[in-house]
Amino acid sequence: MSPATQAPFDSLKGENFIRLTTFRKNGTPVPTPVWFARDGDRLIVTTSSKAGKVKRLRHTPHVQLIASGPSGNPRQNATHIEAQAHFLPESQFTYAENALSRKYTWQYALIRLLHRLRGGAAPMYIEITA
Repeated sequence: MSPATQAPFDSLKGENFIRLTTFRKNGTPVPTPVWFARDGDRLIVTTSSKAGKVKRLRHTPHVQLIASGPSGNPRQNATHIEAQAHFLPESQFTYAENALSRKYTWQYALIRLLHRLRGGAAPMYIEITA
């Protein structure tokens, strides 16, 4: 498949982290490394309902993505992707949770357990499309 016909998220194949950049109302970018699961032509990301990115996405659904390491440093020669993010309805939470669980297996289960034990805020799931 040539780069011109490549699907928007094909460059993320084999990656475990993306740097998700959301934007404040004044346009200031805020990058955050996140786990993601690919589901066809979309990505699924989870976050806490109290996270700053939730507030930023409520007013600006435009996001930028790039393959990164766990600290958010972009991979060398990685491609920037312009995308839109939307919150999934609660009816799709189980599906989203399963997609992330399939990819990250025991690591995802451990993070979710620690979050619950600490009394963390409810999770939210974000759909990202290009």
